[in-house]
Amino acid sequence: MRAAIRALGLELLSKNEAVASNTLTAPLYPSKIDAATFLKETNQQGIIFAGGLLPELKTKYFRI
Repeated sequence: MRAAIRALGLELLSKNEAVASNTLTAPLYPSKIDAATFLKETNQQGIIFAGGLLPELKTKYFRI
């Protein structure tokens, strides 16, 4: 999953592969993407992503 995210040109929240989770992927939103709008619109398409949990970064990434 992480390789596919990178192939799309997105960055990941975790910068260290040695400690990255194998069960959760947290891509950063591309610049100029509004987190709430993205989550709402993907949900309406039947794709469910979870928003970020870290309070200071929660609008910067989503969870898969």
